[in-house]
Amino acid sequence: MEEIAEIIGVTRERIRQIICKHSPTGSTSLNKPKRTCIECGSIMSYRRNRSYIYCSAECRDKNTTRRRLEALASCQECGSTKNLVPRRNQKGIAYRAVCTACNTARSKRYRQSSLRNKKIIRAIAKRSSEKNKDKRNIAIRFNYYRRTYGIVPPEKCTGCGEAKKLLAHHVDYSKELLVCWVCSLCHRKIHDKGITVPVEYLTDYSYLRRRTLPLRSRPKTQEGV
Repeated sequence: MEEIAEIIGVTRERIRQIICKHSPTGSTSLNKPKRTCIECGSIMSYRRNRSYIYCSAECRDKNTTRRRLEALASCQECGSTKNLVPRRNQKGIAYRAVCTACNTARSKRYRQSSLRNKKIIRAIAKRSSEKNKDKRNIAIRFNYYRRTYGIVPPEKCTGCGEAKKLLAHHVDYSKELLVCWVCSLCHRKIHDKGITVPVEYLTDYSYLRRRTLPLRSRPKTQEGV
């Protein structure tokens, strides 16, 4: 290649570019296997990405449509061609089909597995509640004060400063009305990494204990009852 470049009066890189341009494989090496489109069988250039299996978007659409029609022609589980129910994606396009018997069996398996998972989750939550019973009682009492006196959390998280749904984090569980308002992500970081919350981020609602609770209206009773 260097001798050809010296004779013609161009660089070796230019000779390589000319060979790549006019080569049927798009490369200087003629020993590479030819890459063909799986739809039309035409030879594709090596300049395209090696992960490509179609020569054009038209071939891709044709192959996708043909495979979709084949998938909708019979049940994908038992191979039956009767009483087919199409399965659709989020865009509403049918991409596969199952018969009513297989669809019923699949729904039954899903319900059983879902019920089993719910039981497991409830058992884990129950064990966690029993393990952290004191913390749970403090959270219940704070929610009682929050509903009774109308405690309104701030608009932004004290940790990240974003406007999200906020949770009340107790720094000291012996002080049930001393909380820090943080989002769920910051709350998880505080517990996982053991981050110490500064004093200026805390809000003390202990003054609510000195207030008298509003009297609830009692139903009138008949005399002599």
